[in-house]
Amino acid sequence: MKQESLALWAAILVSWMIALAEYCLQVPANRIGSRVFSLTQLKVAQKCITLVVFLVYAFVVFREVPRWNTLMALGLIVGAVNLAFADRG
Repeated sequence: MKQESLALWAAILVSWMIALAEYCLQVPANRIGSRVFSLTQLKVAQKCITLVVFLVYAFVVFREVPRWNTLMALGLIVGAVNLAFADRG
């Protein structure tokens, strides 16, 4: 097996291991959270958390500094989370 092929399989395996761990945490969190929040609120918040984690990962691993427009887009998403939770008074 070629080195490139082995590296691809390793990347796929690591990616799926990360996804499995995330899924194992997400399902119980949604079950617990749905007692307090609507499923829509949970989904909007989850997307925001995912993007924040991705930005941190991109910075730490790839040294990619977010540009102003990326930060503005994230700000709008945080605004969407606030809007989704606005009826909670």
